[in-house]
Amino acid sequence: MIRLALFLVLILAVSCRSAKSNADSAAETPKTAEKPKIEMEVEEPIVPSPNDTVTKSYYLGVVKKLDCGYAINITLREDFSLYYNPINLDPKFQVDGLRLKLKYRRGQKTTRGCIKYGQVEIVEAFVVR
Repeated sequence: MIRLALFLVLILAVSCRSAKSNADSAAETPKTAEKPKIEMEVEEPIVPSPNDTVTKSYYLGVVKKLDCGYAINITLREDFSLYYNPINLDPKFQVDGLRLKLKYRRGQKTTRGCIKYGQVEIVEAFVVR
């Protein structure tokens, strides 16, 4: 029994020493061939501001002649609409009560026209009967 215990201790000591010597030899060996570093320039994606996107679908808008100029009441949902100040409303569409189907791009608050409304740039528009 004692011989078996001594034999196991001897095997354990030898195996620990060989693993340690392999680690030491690997640390002492200089690296002869380093992997080349690949440097890639990663361009930051250009993310448009939320106000710079054109609407994906058409919306119904009604042109209103106000004392400050023309505004468009755009229906965003069935029960919700907002007034906007169009910056590029075609003169043929400047008729009070005219209904338009339009795509637009939202802008910042404006300093001309109806200043209490947000600004929109009309991308596409046509008359609806």
